[in-house]
Amino acid sequence: MSQPEFTRVSVEKMMAGSPDILPLCRACPDYERQCIICGHGPVVDFYTVDGRFVDSSDMCGVCTFGRQECRDPSRW
Repeated sequence: MSQPEFTRVSVEKMMAGSPDILPLCRACPDYERQCIICGHGPVVDFYTVDGRFVDSSDMCGVCTFGRQECRDPSRW
């Protein structure tokens, strides 16, 4: 039985929204809640490409993605 081949993708490439990576989920801001780590918002929620809710990180963009520029939801 052969195993499928996987391509390792860097975090930088994922964060940059590279066109050769198909999105499985999209991150959306939830302005109603605050981060469980730092108390800031908005919290990052994840939805499928067709709009179905998947999960919430319960954390703001900076705490979820580990980058200061992710304070702005347009950078998710």
